[in-house]
Amino acid sequence: MYTCPKGMNSKNIMGKPYPFHEMLMEFFRKLESLNVKYCILGGYEGLPDIFDSNDIDIVVSKNNVLTASDVLKSVFCDHGSGYYTLNRYKGRLTYYFYFLAEDEIIEESLKVDLFENFEFRGRVFLTAGEIINCSVRFNNLNIPSTLHTGFMAAVKGVLKGGEAWNKYIPRFRKGIYENREGMEQLLRRVFFGKTVDIILSRINNREIEAIEPIRKHMIYETYVKSFLGNPIRFPLNMLSYIWMTMRKVFNPPKYTIALLGPDGVGKSTLIRHMEIHLMNMLKTETNEMKTFHIRPGVFPTITELLNRKKRSNGKTSVLKEAWQSPSVIISFIRLLCFWVDYMLGYIVKVLPELVKYRVVVLDRYFYDILIDPLRYKIRLPNRLMKILFMSIPRPRIIIVLDAPPEIIFQRKGELNEAKISVLLDKYSNMKNEYDNVHIFPATNSPEELSLAVVSAFLKCTATRLS
Repeated sequence: MYTCPKGMNSKNIMGKPYPFHEMLMEFFRKLESLNVKYCILGGYEGLPDIFDSNDIDIVVSKNNVLTASDVLKSVFCDHGSGYYTLNRYKGRLTYYFYFLAEDEIIEESLKVDLFENFEFRGRVFLTAGEIINCSVRFNNLNIPSTLHTGFMAAVKGVLKGGEAWNKYIPRFRKGIYENREGMEQLLRRVFFGKTVDIILSRINNREIEAIEPIRKHMIYETYVKSFLGNPIRFPLNMLSYIWMTMRKVFNPPKYTIALLGPDGVGKSTLIRHMEIHLMNMLKTETNEMKTFHIRPGVFPTITELLNRKKRSNGKTSVLKEAWQSPSVIISFIRLLCFWVDYMLGYIVKVLPELVKYRVVVLDRYFYDILIDPLRYKIRLPNRLMKILFMSIPRPRIIIVLDAPPEIIFQRKGELNEAKISVLLDKYSNMKNEYDNVHIFPATNSPEELSLAVVSAFLKCTATRLS
Protein backbone atom coordinates (compact mmCIF):
# COMPACT_ATOMS: atom_id res chain seq x y z
CA MET A 1 0.00 0.00 0.00
CA TYR A 2 1.31 3.44 -0.95
CA THR A 3 2.17 5.77 1.92
CA CYS A 4 2.78 9.46 1.39
CA PRO A 5 6.22 10.23 2.84
CA LYS A 6 6.33 12.81 5.59
CA GLY A 7 7.40 16.21 4.38
CA MET A 8 6.32 15.50 0.80
CA ASN A 9 2.76 16.58 1.48
CA SER A 10 3.70 20.17 2.28
CA LYS A 11 4.81 21.27 -1.21
CA ASN A 12 2.64 22.64 -3.96
CA ILE A 13 2.85 21.79 -7.65
CA MET A 14 5.54 24.43 -8.24
CA GLY A 15 7.73 22.79 -5.59
CA LYS A 16 7.37 25.63 -3.08
CA PRO A 17 6.58 24.55 0.48
CA TYR A 18 3.30 25.61 2.01
CA PRO A 19 3.94 27.73 5.13
CA PHE A 20 1.86 25.45 7.34
CA HIS A 21 4.09 26.22 10.30
CA GLU A 22 3.42 29.95 9.90
CA MET A 23 -0.33 29.37 9.65
CA LEU A 24 -0.39 27.24 12.77
CA MET A 25 1.79 29.62 14.78
CA GLU A 26 -0.51 32.49 13.81
CA PHE A 27 -3.49 30.41 14.94
CA PHE A 28 -1.92 29.75 18.36
CA ARG A 29 -0.94 33.41 18.78
CA LYS A 30 -4.53 34.47 18.10
CA LEU A 31 -5.85 31.93 20.60
CA GLU A 32 -3.54 33.33 23.27
CA SER A 33 -4.55 36.88 22.43
CA LEU A 34 -8.18 35.87 23.00
CA ASN A 35 -7.20 34.12 26.25
CA VAL A 36 -8.30 30.76 24.85
CA LYS A 37 -6.32 28.06 26.63
CA TYR A 38 -5.17 25.12 24.54
CA CYS A 39 -2.75 22.19 24.51
CA ILE A 40 -1.26 20.51 21.42
CA LEU A 41 -1.51 16.74 21.78
CA GLY A 42 0.48 15.80 18.69
CA GLY A 43 2.11 17.19 15.57
CA TYR A 44 4.01 20.00 17.31
CA GLU A 45 7.51 18.48 17.22
CA GLY A 46 8.89 20.60 14.34
CA LEU A 47 7.17 23.86 15.22
CA PRO A 48 7.71 26.77 14.97
CA ASP A 49 10.26 26.27 12.16
CA ILE A 50 8.73 23.40 10.18
CA PHE A 51 5.60 21.24 10.12
CA ASP A 52 6.30 17.75 8.81
CA SER A 53 3.36 15.85 10.30
CA ASN A 54 0.22 14.55 8.59
CA ASP A 55 -2.05 16.40 11.02
CA ILE A 56 -2.13 18.27 14.30
CA ASP A 57 -4.20 17.46 17.41
CA ILE A 58 -5.30 20.25 19.75
CA VAL A 59 -7.36 20.11 22.93
CA VAL A 60 -9.47 23.08 24.07
CA SER A 61 -12.25 23.30 26.60
CA LYS A 62 -15.79 22.70 25.41
CA ASN A 63 -16.67 26.35 26.00
CA ASN A 64 -13.89 27.46 23.64
CA VAL A 65 -14.40 25.00 20.77
CA LEU A 66 -16.53 27.39 18.69
CA THR A 67 -14.09 30.27 19.21
CA ALA A 68 -11.15 28.07 18.24
CA SER A 69 -13.04 26.88 15.16
CA ASP A 70 -13.77 30.43 14.02
CA VAL A 71 -10.15 31.50 14.51
CA LEU A 72 -8.95 28.41 12.67
CA LYS A 73 -11.12 29.07 9.62
CA SER A 74 -10.20 32.75 9.61
CA VAL A 75 -6.45 32.06 9.62
CA PHE A 76 -6.57 29.44 6.87
CA CYS A 77 -8.84 31.59 4.75
CA ASP A 78 -6.29 34.41 4.97
CA HIS A 79 -3.54 32.01 3.88
CA GLY A 80 -5.28 30.76 0.76
CA SER A 81 -7.32 27.75 1.81
CA GLY A 82 -10.24 27.57 -0.60
CA TYR A 83 -12.44 24.87 0.98
CA TYR A 84 -12.85 22.93 4.18
CA THR A 85 -14.80 19.95 5.48
CA LEU A 86 -15.83 19.27 9.05
CA ASN A 87 -16.38 15.78 10.45
CA ARG A 88 -18.03 15.60 13.87
CA TYR A 89 -17.33 12.90 16.40
CA LYS A 90 -18.14 12.63 20.09
CA GLY A 91 -15.82 15.14 21.73
CA ARG A 92 -13.88 15.93 18.55
CA LEU A 93 -14.09 18.13 15.48
CA THR A 94 -11.94 17.11 12.51
CA TYR A 95 -11.21 19.82 9.95
CA TYR A 96 -9.70 19.33 6.50
CA PHE A 97 -8.51 22.53 4.85
CA TYR A 98 -7.93 22.37 1.09
CA PHE A 99 -5.59 24.65 -0.85
CA LEU A 100 -6.13 25.52 -4.50
CA ALA A 101 -3.62 25.85 -7.30
CA GLU A 102 -3.95 28.54 -9.97
CA ASP A 103 -6.13 26.24 -12.09
CA GLU A 104 -8.58 25.85 -9.16
CA ILE A 105 -7.47 22.23 -8.61
CA ILE A 106 -7.09 21.21 -4.96
CA GLU A 107 -3.45 20.32 -4.64
CA GLU A 108 -2.85 20.16 -0.88
CA SER A 109 -4.66 19.77 2.42
CA LEU A 110 -4.11 20.06 6.15
CA LYS A 111 -5.93 18.11 8.84
CA VAL A 112 -6.64 19.69 12.23
CA ASP A 113 -8.37 17.88 15.11
CA LEU A 114 -9.98 19.89 17.92
CA PHE A 115 -10.59 17.76 21.03
CA GLU A 116 -12.84 18.70 23.94
CA ASN A 117 -11.28 15.99 26.13
CA PHE A 118 -9.09 12.95 25.72
CA GLU A 119 -11.93 10.46 25.24
CA PHE A 120 -13.11 7.64 23.04
CA ARG A 121 -16.67 6.45 22.44
CA GLY A 122 -18.12 8.03 25.54
CA ARG A 123 -15.22 7.20 27.88
CA VAL A 124 -13.43 10.31 29.16
CA PHE A 125 -9.89 9.38 30.16
CA LEU A 126 -8.59 12.92 30.76
CA THR A 127 -10.59 16.15 30.76
CA ALA A 128 -9.46 19.21 28.83
CA GLY A 129 -8.99 21.06 32.11
CA GLU A 130 -6.62 18.38 33.46
CA ILE A 131 -4.53 18.37 30.31
CA ILE A 132 -4.37 22.16 29.92
CA ASN A 133 -3.67 22.90 33.61
CA CYS A 134 -0.72 20.47 33.63
CA SER A 135 0.63 21.50 30.21
CA VAL A 136 4.21 22.71 29.76
CA ARG A 137 5.77 25.21 27.36
CA PHE A 138 7.66 24.00 24.30
CA ASN A 139 8.95 26.57 21.78
CA ASN A 140 6.31 29.04 23.00
CA LEU A 141 3.58 26.43 22.63
CA ASN A 142 1.54 24.50 25.18
CA ILE A 143 2.07 20.72 25.08
CA PRO A 144 1.03 17.94 27.52
CA SER A 145 3.18 17.02 30.48
CA THR A 146 5.34 13.92 30.17
CA LEU A 147 2.99 12.12 32.57
CA HIS A 148 -0.10 12.87 30.49
CA THR A 149 1.73 12.09 27.24
CA GLY A 150 2.71 8.66 28.61
CA PHE A 151 -0.76 7.94 29.96
CA MET A 152 -2.47 8.85 26.67
CA ALA A 153 0.06 6.67 24.84
CA ALA A 154 -0.81 3.72 27.10
CA VAL A 155 -4.55 4.13 26.54
CA LYS A 156 -4.11 4.47 22.76
CA GLY A 157 -1.92 1.36 22.76
CA VAL A 158 -4.63 -0.63 24.50
CA LEU A 159 -7.44 0.68 22.28
CA LYS A 160 -5.57 0.19 18.99
CA GLY A 161 -3.31 -2.76 19.82
CA GLY A 162 -1.02 -4.52 17.38
CA GLU A 163 1.66 -2.38 15.77
CA ALA A 164 0.37 0.72 17.57
CA TRP A 165 2.38 -0.32 20.64
CA ASN A 166 5.63 0.27 18.75
CA LYS A 167 4.63 3.92 18.33
CA TYR A 168 3.30 4.55 21.83
CA ILE A 169 5.52 2.45 24.11
CA PRO A 170 8.49 4.90 24.20
CA ARG A 171 6.22 7.71 25.46
CA PHE A 172 4.65 5.39 28.00
CA ARG A 173 8.05 4.26 29.33
CA LYS A 174 9.22 7.85 29.61
CA GLY A 175 6.13 8.77 31.63
CA ILE A 176 6.71 5.81 33.98
CA TYR A 177 10.38 6.72 34.39
CA GLU A 178 9.66 10.34 35.35
CA ASN A 179 6.61 9.76 37.55
CA ARG A 180 5.78 6.11 38.24
CA GLU A 181 3.44 6.89 41.13
CA GLY A 182 1.46 9.41 39.09
CA MET A 183 1.25 6.99 36.17
CA GLU A 184 -0.10 4.22 38.42
CA GLN A 185 -2.77 6.56 39.76
CA LEU A 186 -3.90 7.52 36.25
CA LEU A 187 -3.92 3.91 35.06
CA ARG A 188 -6.05 2.88 38.03
CA ARG A 189 -8.68 5.35 36.87
CA VAL A 190 -9.01 3.29 33.68
CA PHE A 191 -8.06 -0.29 34.67
CA PHE A 192 -8.38 -2.45 37.77
CA GLY A 193 -5.38 -2.81 40.06
CA LYS A 194 -4.43 -6.31 38.89
CA THR A 195 -4.44 -5.21 35.25
CA VAL A 196 -2.30 -2.15 36.07
CA ASP A 197 0.26 -4.41 37.78
CA ILE A 198 0.32 -6.67 34.71
CA ILE A 199 0.82 -3.71 32.35
CA LEU A 200 3.68 -2.20 34.36
CA SER A 201 5.37 -5.56 34.86
CA ARG A 202 5.27 -6.52 31.20
CA ILE A 203 6.36 -3.07 30.07
CA ASN A 204 9.37 -3.24 32.40
CA ASN A 205 10.26 -6.70 31.07
CA ARG A 206 9.72 -5.53 27.48
CA GLU A 207 7.03 -8.18 26.95
CA ILE A 208 4.72 -6.07 24.82
CA GLU A 209 3.36 -9.04 22.88
CA ALA A 210 2.10 -10.54 26.15
CA ILE A 211 -0.37 -7.65 26.56
CA GLU A 212 -2.22 -8.40 23.31
CA PRO A 213 -4.06 -11.56 24.53
CA ILE A 214 -5.71 -9.62 27.38
CA ARG A 215 -6.34 -6.42 25.42
CA LYS A 216 -10.05 -7.08 24.83
CA HIS A 217 -10.54 -7.61 28.56
CA MET A 218 -8.67 -4.37 29.25
CA ILE A 219 -10.99 -2.49 26.89
CA TYR A 220 -13.96 -3.96 28.77
CA GLU A 221 -12.44 -2.65 32.01
CA THR A 222 -12.31 0.88 30.59
CA TYR A 223 -16.12 0.83 30.30
CA VAL A 224 -16.60 -0.53 33.81
CA LYS A 225 -14.15 1.91 35.40
CA SER A 226 -15.67 4.83 33.49
CA PHE A 227 -19.08 3.93 34.89
CA LEU A 228 -17.81 3.40 38.43
CA GLY A 229 -15.86 6.65 38.28
CA ASN A 230 -18.90 8.69 37.33
CA PRO A 231 -22.18 6.71 37.15
CA ILE A 232 -24.10 9.81 36.02
CA ARG A 233 -21.80 11.37 33.44
CA PHE A 234 -20.76 8.09 31.79
CA PRO A 235 -24.30 7.03 30.71
CA LEU A 236 -24.90 10.56 29.42
CA ASN A 237 -21.66 10.43 27.43
CA MET A 238 -22.61 7.04 25.99
CA LEU A 239 -26.08 8.30 25.03
CA SER A 240 -24.46 11.33 23.37
CA TYR A 241 -22.09 9.06 21.45
CA ILE A 242 -24.95 6.79 20.35
CA TRP A 243 -27.04 9.80 19.34
CA MET A 244 -24.25 11.22 17.16
CA THR A 245 -23.73 7.81 15.56
CA MET A 246 -27.44 7.46 14.81
CA ARG A 247 -27.51 10.94 13.28
CA LYS A 248 -24.78 9.89 10.87
CA VAL A 249 -26.74 6.75 10.02
CA PHE A 250 -29.86 8.72 9.10
CA ASN A 251 -27.94 11.63 7.59
CA PRO A 252 -24.62 10.15 6.43
CA PRO A 253 -21.84 12.12 4.76
CA LYS A 254 -22.42 12.07 1.00
CA TYR A 255 -19.03 10.66 0.11
CA THR A 256 -20.15 8.64 -2.92
CA ILE A 257 -18.68 8.82 -6.42
CA ALA A 258 -20.23 7.12 -9.44
CA LEU A 259 -17.55 6.42 -12.05
CA LEU A 260 -18.98 5.86 -15.52
CA GLY A 261 -17.77 5.26 -19.07
CA PRO A 262 -17.41 2.48 -21.68
CA ASP A 263 -15.10 -0.47 -21.08
CA GLY A 264 -11.53 0.50 -21.93
CA VAL A 265 -11.85 4.16 -20.99
CA GLY A 266 -9.55 3.70 -17.98
CA LYS A 267 -11.80 3.42 -14.91
CA SER A 268 -9.75 0.73 -13.14
CA THR A 269 -6.50 2.65 -13.61
CA LEU A 270 -8.14 5.83 -12.35
CA ILE A 271 -9.42 4.09 -9.22
CA ARG A 272 -5.91 2.90 -8.30
CA HIS A 273 -4.54 6.44 -8.57
CA MET A 274 -7.52 7.91 -6.72
CA GLU A 275 -6.66 5.74 -3.73
CA ILE A 276 -3.22 7.35 -3.54
CA HIS A 277 -4.51 10.91 -3.89
CA LEU A 278 -7.26 10.38 -1.31
CA MET A 279 -4.74 8.99 1.17
CA ASN A 280 -2.66 12.11 0.62
CA MET A 281 -5.58 14.54 0.92
CA LEU A 282 -7.15 12.82 3.95
CA LYS A 283 -3.76 12.51 5.66
CA THR A 284 -4.00 8.81 6.40
CA GLU A 285 -1.70 5.84 5.95
CA THR A 286 -4.61 3.49 5.27
CA ASN A 287 -6.93 3.35 2.29
CA GLU A 288 -10.06 5.39 3.03
CA MET A 289 -11.84 4.32 -0.16
CA LYS A 290 -14.20 1.42 -0.78
CA THR A 291 -15.08 0.36 -4.33
CA PHE A 292 -18.19 -1.49 -5.52
CA HIS A 293 -18.44 -2.77 -9.08
CA ILE A 294 -21.83 -2.28 -10.83
CA ARG A 295 -23.81 -3.06 -7.66
CA PRO A 296 -23.09 -3.45 -3.91
CA GLY A 297 -23.32 -7.24 -4.28
CA VAL A 298 -25.22 -7.96 -1.08
CA PHE A 299 -26.20 -11.34 -2.53
CA PRO A 300 -25.08 -13.35 -5.60
CA THR A 301 -26.96 -12.85 -8.85
CA ILE A 302 -29.10 -15.58 -10.36
CA THR A 303 -26.49 -15.92 -13.12
CA GLU A 304 -23.81 -16.67 -10.52
CA LEU A 305 -26.06 -19.21 -8.82
CA LEU A 306 -26.84 -20.89 -12.13
CA ASN A 307 -23.14 -21.01 -13.02
CA ARG A 308 -22.48 -22.77 -9.72
CA LYS A 309 -25.21 -25.26 -10.53
CA LYS A 310 -23.68 -25.82 -13.96
CA ARG A 311 -20.29 -26.59 -12.46
CA SER A 312 -21.80 -29.00 -9.97
CA ASN A 313 -24.02 -30.79 -12.50
CA GLY A 314 -21.55 -30.66 -15.37
CA LYS A 315 -24.19 -29.54 -17.88
CA THR A 316 -26.17 -26.45 -18.89
CA SER A 317 -29.62 -26.30 -17.40
CA VAL A 318 -32.78 -25.25 -19.23
CA LEU A 319 -33.29 -22.61 -16.57
CA LYS A 320 -29.91 -21.05 -17.37
CA GLU A 321 -30.73 -20.87 -21.06
CA ALA A 322 -34.08 -19.22 -20.28
CA TRP A 323 -32.40 -16.75 -17.94
CA GLN A 324 -30.01 -15.64 -20.67
CA SER A 325 -32.92 -14.76 -22.94
CA PRO A 326 -33.80 -11.03 -22.75
CA SER A 327 -37.56 -11.60 -22.83
CA VAL A 328 -39.85 -9.07 -21.16
CA ILE A 329 -40.53 -11.25 -18.11
CA ILE A 330 -36.88 -12.22 -17.62
CA SER A 331 -35.82 -8.62 -18.22
CA PHE A 332 -38.17 -7.38 -15.50
CA ILE A 333 -36.89 -10.03 -13.07
CA ARG A 334 -33.32 -8.99 -13.85
CA LEU A 335 -34.19 -5.34 -13.30
CA LEU A 336 -35.93 -6.15 -10.03
CA CYS A 337 -32.88 -8.09 -8.83
CA PHE A 338 -30.68 -5.07 -9.54
CA TRP A 339 -33.12 -2.78 -7.73
CA VAL A 340 -33.24 -4.98 -4.62
CA ASP A 341 -29.44 -5.22 -4.56
CA TYR A 342 -29.05 -1.44 -4.87
CA MET A 343 -31.57 -0.73 -2.10
CA LEU A 344 -30.54 -3.44 0.35
CA GLY A 345 -26.87 -3.13 -0.54
CA TYR A 346 -26.89 0.57 0.27
CA ILE A 347 -28.14 -0.15 3.79
CA VAL A 348 -25.97 -3.21 4.44
CA LYS A 349 -22.73 -2.31 2.65
CA VAL A 350 -22.56 1.33 1.51
CA LEU A 351 -24.04 3.09 4.54
CA PRO A 352 -21.63 1.55 7.10
CA GLU A 353 -18.71 2.86 5.02
CA LEU A 354 -20.21 6.37 4.86
CA VAL A 355 -20.81 6.45 8.61
CA LYS A 356 -17.05 5.87 9.02
CA TYR A 357 -16.41 8.85 6.70
CA ARG A 358 -14.97 6.56 4.05
CA VAL A 359 -15.25 7.43 0.36
CA VAL A 360 -17.37 4.98 -1.66
CA VAL A 361 -16.59 4.67 -5.37
CA LEU A 362 -19.29 3.04 -7.50
CA ASP A 363 -17.49 1.60 -10.51
CA ARG A 364 -20.55 1.70 -12.78
CA TYR A 365 -23.99 2.21 -11.24
CA PHE A 366 -27.62 1.96 -12.29
CA TYR A 367 -26.98 4.71 -14.84
CA ASP A 368 -25.12 2.14 -16.93
CA ILE A 369 -28.22 -0.05 -17.07
CA LEU A 370 -30.21 2.91 -18.39
CA ILE A 371 -27.57 3.77 -20.98
CA ASP A 372 -26.75 0.24 -22.20
CA PRO A 373 -29.56 -2.13 -21.07
CA LEU A 374 -28.68 -4.84 -23.61
CA ARG A 375 -25.30 -5.25 -21.94
CA TYR A 376 -27.23 -6.53 -18.91
CA LYS A 377 -29.70 -8.53 -21.07
CA ILE A 378 -32.58 -6.19 -20.26
CA ARG A 379 -35.11 -5.23 -22.90
CA LEU A 380 -37.62 -2.86 -21.29
CA PRO A 381 -38.85 0.70 -21.92
CA ASN A 382 -36.36 3.25 -20.61
CA ARG A 383 -39.17 5.16 -18.88
CA LEU A 384 -40.10 2.09 -16.82
CA MET A 385 -36.50 1.57 -15.69
CA LYS A 386 -36.17 5.22 -14.67
CA ILE A 387 -39.33 5.02 -12.57
CA LEU A 388 -38.04 1.95 -10.74
CA PHE A 389 -34.61 3.50 -10.18
CA MET A 390 -36.00 6.80 -8.83
CA SER A 391 -35.90 5.42 -5.27
CA ILE A 392 -32.25 4.35 -5.42
CA PRO A 393 -29.84 6.59 -3.44
CA ARG A 394 -28.02 9.02 -5.71
CA PRO A 395 -24.24 9.49 -5.60
CA ARG A 396 -22.82 12.82 -4.50
CA ILE A 397 -20.99 13.28 -7.79
CA ILE A 398 -21.03 11.52 -11.16
CA ILE A 399 -17.72 11.24 -13.00
CA VAL A 400 -17.89 10.42 -16.72
CA LEU A 401 -14.68 9.52 -18.53
CA ASP A 402 -14.52 10.49 -22.18
CA ALA A 403 -12.03 9.50 -24.89
CA PRO A 404 -12.00 9.17 -28.70
CA PRO A 405 -13.74 5.95 -29.82
CA GLU A 406 -10.65 4.75 -31.67
CA ILE A 407 -8.54 4.91 -28.51
CA ILE A 408 -11.13 2.98 -26.49
CA PHE A 409 -11.37 0.41 -29.29
CA GLN A 410 -7.58 -0.07 -29.24
CA ARG A 411 -7.61 -0.62 -25.47
CA LYS A 412 -10.55 -3.02 -25.44
CA GLY A 413 -11.98 -4.16 -28.75
CA GLU A 414 -15.19 -5.71 -27.43
CA LEU A 415 -17.34 -3.09 -29.19
CA ASN A 416 -16.85 -1.45 -32.58
CA GLU A 417 -16.14 2.27 -32.83
CA ALA A 418 -19.69 3.10 -33.94
CA LYS A 419 -21.20 1.48 -30.83
CA ILE A 420 -18.62 3.16 -28.61
CA SER A 421 -19.45 6.53 -30.17
CA VAL A 422 -23.17 6.01 -29.41
CA LEU A 423 -22.41 5.13 -25.79
CA LEU A 424 -20.14 8.16 -25.37
CA ASP A 425 -22.93 10.43 -26.62
CA LYS A 426 -25.35 8.93 -24.11
CA TYR A 427 -22.89 9.41 -21.26
CA SER A 428 -22.27 13.02 -22.31
CA ASN A 429 -26.01 13.72 -22.41
CA MET A 430 -26.26 12.79 -18.73
CA LYS A 431 -25.15 16.33 -17.97
CA ASN A 432 -28.51 17.58 -19.26
CA GLU A 433 -30.48 15.17 -17.08
CA TYR A 434 -28.66 14.83 -13.75
CA ASP A 435 -26.95 17.18 -11.31
CA ASN A 436 -23.26 17.13 -10.44
CA VAL A 437 -22.15 15.35 -13.62
CA HIS A 438 -18.50 16.05 -14.45
CA ILE A 439 -16.93 14.91 -17.71
CA PHE A 440 -13.16 14.42 -17.80
CA PRO A 441 -10.94 13.52 -20.77
CA ALA A 442 -9.47 10.07 -20.16
CA THR A 443 -6.60 10.96 -22.49
CA ASN A 444 -4.82 12.83 -19.67
CA SER A 445 -2.21 10.98 -17.61
CA PRO A 446 -3.61 8.87 -14.75
CA GLU A 447 -1.96 11.17 -12.19
CA GLU A 448 -3.45 14.33 -13.68
CA LEU A 449 -6.85 12.73 -14.14
CA SER A 450 -7.04 11.35 -10.60
CA LEU A 451 -5.97 14.69 -9.12
CA ALA A 452 -8.71 16.47 -11.09
CA VAL A 453 -11.36 13.91 -10.15
CA VAL A 454 -10.46 13.91 -6.44
CA SER A 455 -10.42 17.70 -6.49
CA ALA A 456 -13.90 17.85 -8.04
CA PHE A 457 -15.20 15.39 -5.46
CA LEU A 458 -13.70 17.28 -2.50
CA LYS A 459 -15.18 20.54 -3.74
CA CYS A 460 -18.63 18.94 -3.88
CA THR A 461 -18.38 17.71 -0.31
CA ALA A 462 -16.63 20.76 1.16
CA THR A 463 -17.64 24.27 2.19
CA ARG A 464 -16.11 27.28 0.49
CA LEU A 465 -14.11 29.56 2.78
CA SER A 466 -14.89 33.21 2.30
